[in-house]
Amino acid sequence: MRLQLSGAPVVPAPPEFVWRQVLNPELVAACAPGVERVEQKSETQYGVTAGFGAGAVQLRFHLDVELADLEPPRSARMTVSGKAPGS
Repeated sequence: MRLQLSGAPVVPAPPEFVWRQVLNPELVAACAPGVERVEQKSETQYGVTAGFGAGAVQLRFHLDVELADLEPPRSARMTVSGKAPGS
């Protein structure tokens, strides 16, 4: 499965401020649905634990996140990979 997001949302704040917030793992964890934990492994690598589900079916995923092609404060590319336990 591949999820691709793109676009150019308008945020009424200076680009430098937005860049710092987007790269703040605690803030992203608090805002992203299902994210339980974010562990910074390096300047560009993170470990993420996230849970998703519907009704009685609940899954927990362990994800590796890597940021690349950083062009502060304008753009970055994020690659996420992972598996559900037991898969």
